[in-house]
Amino acid sequence: TGNLCTIERSSNFCKILKERFADRVEIYEQDILTSQFSHQFDLILWLWCGISDFCTDEQQQAITHLSSYLTPNGFFILDTFPHTIKPSKAIVYDHQAYIIEEENQIAYGYIPSTEEIENYAKQAGLELINHLPYETPTGRNRILHVFKKPTI
Repeated sequence: TGNLCTIERSSNFCKILKERFADRVEIYEQDILTSQFSHQFDLILWLWCGISDFCTDEQQQAITHLSSYLTPNGFFILDTFPHTIKPSKAIVYDHQAYIIEEENQIAYGYIPSTEEIENYAKQAGLELINHLPYETPTGRNRILHVFKKPTI
């Protein structure tokens, strides 16, 4: 039970989300780095290894910004690739940084290490609960990083 919200920057994808889920999900068409909410959350999930779409400074900024919307004792769960694994479609991979080119589009990414994520979370005032490695049904390795916002 509870309310489910999502943040999506792409207006095209937001349109699809609203068509399919507007009756069950509050959809914010905003940038994760500058999003604004009128309330706090008990749980923030950042899935699909989306943190890798940002450079290290933006990764820190995003975690700090999002965690500011957590209630005391709220949880922040972050899904990542293990930083030692080269993304399957990467044409360049160098120490966690990668480039993917597909259909004349280029995407740059950076996979943070567990230690970097712990540091981001610590700077954001979050406490580490656990790192939970898992394998997706399609055989991809991932890690769920679980943090908690302490009470004041």
